[in-house]
Amino acid sequence: MNVRCVLVLGAGLLGCGPVDAHSALRGREGALWRYALDAPLKRWALPADLREISGLAVIADDRLLGHGDERAEVYEVDPARARAVPRFAMGHPAASGDFEGIAAADGRVWLVTSTGQLYEARLGSAGEAVQYQVHETGLGRRCELEGLTFDPVRRALLLPCKVPHDRRLRGALVVFAWSLDSAAIEAAPRFRVPIAALAGVRGVFRATAIERHPDGTFFVLSSTGDLVEIDASGAVLAVRRLGGRHAQPEGLGVTRDGLLYVADEGRPAALTIYGYAR
Repeated sequence: MNVRCVLVLGAGLLGCGPVDAHSALRGREGALWRYALDAPLKRWALPADLREISGLAVIADDRLLGHGDERAEVYEVDPARARAVPRFAMGHPAASGDFEGIAAADGRVWLVTSTGQLYEARLGSAGEAVQYQVHETGLGRRCELEGLTFDPVRRALLLPCKVPHDRRLRGALVVFAWSLDSAAIEAAPRFRVPIAALAGVRGVFRATAIERHPDGTFFVLSSTGDLVEIDASGAVLAVRRLGGRHAQPEGLGVTRDGLLYVADEGRPAALTIYGYAR
């Protein structure tokens, strides 16, 4: 059995564990193979306010943001100190909705609902209630949505389809794109990957999170704990499984150095950290 050890400099974190792989995909270059997913560097319980955590986002200075699924309240999560504190809210009182993903870029933050509304606001300071605007993507008629990330190359927000309502979207991992420049959904899905191409996934693939890796590829997480990596063209680079410790994985975050965060909803909710071997 191959074993990989990962040291995160400056964080004092070391993890070792077996490397799982699907050999049919091993020949392709991807970032996901360089994580020891069976050996987390750290795992800790999130506070009760984030028991229903639904999304993570890493902002420019590698600070981590998270949110729950009922109110537009954004928390700052500090893995080094194992704590999470309220950062800001969209509106006063905070807007309510079924929030299922968060993304940040250019000093702005977006939350997406399961029915396709994008809530946009500036990145607020501690304790602030900030003004916001809502964009209707129109995707709610086609899909139940979950997950959100920013693609700086295309200047677009990426929105995975968790449960398709449109039968034409069934049998595939579908990711839509919202252009920031035109404030509209792109006509064709950004990615459409046949489920048959995802060798080794367990059961139905229902996306719960998406995140762009610093190498330029994209990680998509399933409610089953399957983690898929695709490149900018939609080619599948890796399919791997998180360990059994992830009962309800809901959020992904990746730092500039490749540190991977996985958030689980539950009682208690938890944040798990995986190191990256360059």
